[in-house]
Amino acid sequence: MKKISRIFVALTISLLFVIYLKADFISLIKADECTNIVEMFIDDNSVRITFEIGENDFQWFKNIIPLKYYEGGFSEQNKEERIRKFCSEDFIVLADGIKLKGDVKKIERTKRILRASLYSGQVDSSRANEYIIFIEVEYKFIAKPKVLTFIPPLEEGKDVTYANIGFVTYHKKIPVHDIRYLGQAETLHLNWEDPWYSYFENKNLKRHHSSSLLSFLYIDPYEVRHEVLARVKDLEYWIDGIDYKMDDVLTFEDQEKLKSTISQYLRKHNIVTIDGKEIEPIVDKVHFVVVRLSGIQILDKVDNLDYSKYNVDLIVLAKEKSYLYDINKNVNVRYIYDTVGQLCQDYANGNFNLEFKREYDIEIGYLGIFTTWVIARFGNPKAKKITWLHGDFAYMVSGNTVEYVNDLYNRMDNIICVSNGVKQSFIDFAGNELENKLQTIYNPIDIYKIRKLSLQDIEYKKNKFTILSIARLSSEKGFDRLIRVHKKLMEEGIENELIILGSGGEEENLKKLIKDLKLEDTCKIIEYQKNPYTWIKMCDIFVSSSTTEALSLAIIEAMILEKPIVATDTHGSRALFKNNLGLMVGNSEEGLYYGLRNMILNKELRELYIKNLKKVDKFDFDKSIVMPEIEKLFDGGKI
Repeated sequence: MKKISRIFVALTISLLFVIYLKADFISLIKADECTNIVEMFIDDNSVRITFEIGENDFQWFKNIIPLKYYEGGFSEQNKEERIRKFCSEDFIVLADGIKLKGDVKKIERTKRILRASLYSGQVDSSRANEYIIFIEVEYKFIAKPKVLTFIPPLEEGKDVTYANIGFVTYHKKIPVHDIRYLGQAETLHLNWEDPWYSYFENKNLKRHHSSSLLSFLYIDPYEVRHEVLARVKDLEYWIDGIDYKMDDVLTFEDQEKLKSTISQYLRKHNIVTIDGKEIEPIVDKVHFVVVRLSGIQILDKVDNLDYSKYNVDLIVLAKEKSYLYDINKNVNVRYIYDTVGQLCQDYANGNFNLEFKREYDIEIGYLGIFTTWVIARFGNPKAKKITWLHGDFAYMVSGNTVEYVNDLYNRMDNIICVSNGVKQSFIDFAGNELENKLQTIYNPIDIYKIRKLSLQDIEYKKNKFTILSIARLSSEKGFDRLIRVHKKLMEEGIENELIILGSGGEEENLKKLIKDLKLEDTCKIIEYQKNPYTWIKMCDIFVSSSTTEALSLAIIEAMILEKPIVATDTHGSRALFKNNLGLMVGNSEEGLYYGLRNMILNKELRELYIKNLKKVDKFDFDKSIVMPEIEKLFDGGKI
């Protein structure tokens, strides 16, 4: 869900009459290439400021830089006094003329964040190995101020700074200006009713896209094109029934309805007369967009990673049943073996030798202990090495000893766990020796994309109450007990249909079980679908019957689509079912039986879980939350 205050709010409505603006913003100012970058985020209660300080300018920020990085920096003995001095004398924030007290949240040395230049559009790779001091300071308000003044470190007796600072300011996440130089004290007037109209007294500090309504008309030989960009908040002046406040939540359904409403309005009110004949337009595209430093960007197609900062190779050890769909075009995919059998044979014979075709800065073992061994054995010794843990480690260890596991994983710089339960399972097996390397980061989920794809048509027509499960057909997914539970429910006269989407080694055994229990008419195994979301949207209950599960993507997808969920007690369901978002049952056939029976027969219970899911403003696994954590992990480099 998106809040109105978070986006331009813009809808772009393209009518045929309409083309896209390919280059809507070209900056001739190189403030984004400054030694120091400052970002200021103003919200209801505070202004949060992040500093990226380059080594060449440490002298101007010495009171907030640790002594181990700069000889004039603070020591443990004078840390508190020096930080107070920085916040009160070096970088000053005034709220309605009153100096605010700064609270330092973070100080760390890390690699510089590489950004695509607003001037050239290119990333300056020469700065890839450059380290900066990253600092986060919060200045809390006593009350909402009308005016804020920001004063950078000034040369003694001067009203200008010699520090090379590029800065940008956001009021409730709306950029007040394009990135510019901060060379002197600057004063900002805040419009709390509508942050779009907050402004700096310095007229040079403004957005390129300053208007909240933009209209472009193109006349070509065979068509007239019209493109309109309008904030949702401003649409109420055109269309009755639209009355959104700045912090109202705009649900996915609201967005789709709004797109339809504005399309109909503009189709009706954008009649063009050509050679005396009225031509009704065709609505070509409607998008939500956001105003960012690089201009206006469409929200519908935001990817999970900023590919202007990274060159990404995906090395797949075995192509067979890898189920790779919709891989970003910026990712280079390389397959080593056609089948898992070929890989295993070479490994058993001592012939497995993975030759990386280039030296990488970051190497990730994403799937299991074997990929961790691969990057440890064949990777670049100088690369930062990260491994991901997706499951209960006791099930992943494959007979290896505690000593081997500690030796292997000690070669990693970071061990990422997809839930706290997975993290604990690693500690339970390997002990606390590597605890400082462990970090919990959820898998990033594109919620908008899932909801959008769920609206596509599905050929399958259900004819009764439908239970759906999606997973690889392997023993730990517990499908055999789920099928037996389905049999028991049917014998009790509780009519339902069980659909299992997936492929895997247990497929023949499960189909035999279905046949032996004479369930062919009510229990179906269907191969994994490229778009499983339409199936989730169709079902009445989603079930996860796994004996072990780290963080089930299928459960997450069902939560996003607001389905009542029954799941066995695993690390994943414990992490996801906070605030009563799903029914967690005993990890047994009996637990599944009573849970499903209760959910099927109790409509009020199903409606309760749906209601709880609808209340969620933003899930912890939303990629807008997770991806900054992952990019920070990548950008940190190997220190």
